[in-house]
Amino acid sequence: MIDCDDAATKGVWAQEGRGAISWRRQVGDEPPLVFVHGWCCRGSFWDDVCHMLAGRDRVVLDLPGHGGTPIIRDLPFSIESLGQDVASLAHHLKLDRPVLIGHSLGGPVAIEAARVLGGDCRGVIGVDTFTDRRVYHVRPSAEIAERLELLATDWSDQLRSLTRMIVLRDPSGVDLPSQIGDRMAAVGPQVGVSYMDALLRWDVAERSSGYPGPVATINSSALLPLIEVAPSVPGLEIDYMEEVGHFAMLEDPTALAVKINAILDRWTR
Repeated sequence: MIDCDDAATKGVWAQEGRGAISWRRQVGDEPPLVFVHGWCCRGSFWDDVCHMLAGRDRVVLDLPGHGGTPIIRDLPFSIESLGQDVASLAHHLKLDRPVLIGHSLGGPVAIEAARVLGGDCRGVIGVDTFTDRRVYHVRPSAEIAERLELLATDWSDQLRSLTRMIVLRDPSGVDLPSQIGDRMAAVGPQVGVSYMDALLRWDVAERSSGYPGPVATINSSALLPLIEVAPSVPGLEIDYMEEVGHFAMLEDPTALAVKINAILDRWTR
């Protein structure tokens, strides 16, 4: 896993009363690609995939409280407000009909940004997202409270145990599960619990219906036994990768980039 900074331009975008987002951009061929990281992750998790997509216009961002972005507004967060922030960044950078690419929680954020952008968004591509009922459909309040309490009281151990379960490939032999777990734990429970609370109150079936453009997701087939597969969402195109877990962009960035390119080629014919 690498943390590279090869951006031609970069900055922090913030509006009064709204969240800040730090961003890096390599200008290239259309359509622009906006990469949204997952829960307790950071934009640099996308760097290897971005290298594979060299030549395209790529924007990588850090959501509030993650990577290089400070928190400049009060908690709690909501998936809707985070999507508004991403859409505002796209307008600020004058991106022409971008494709939003979101991993895990970044998928819902991308949906919300696409709802704001409307016809100014070419499409949404998810990575291991949208299909687990226990994460992407609204959960009962009592269940949410129980899950958040467990996270808050056992934060680091919970995240490190989780990554051991859902990281299936370590291509460089660097103990990738531990590296990911440590970086996720570094976000801290204050931010991490708030984001998880927002995610568990969000519903993919309801919210994706408000965006008229195409939505696809590239998910792990190996993790299907660990999730509660939700009923199919109308209009959602699902593709699968074998032999990778939840972090395809780190476990097999080359194969993921090939699948992303295939979707982009289909959408831009």
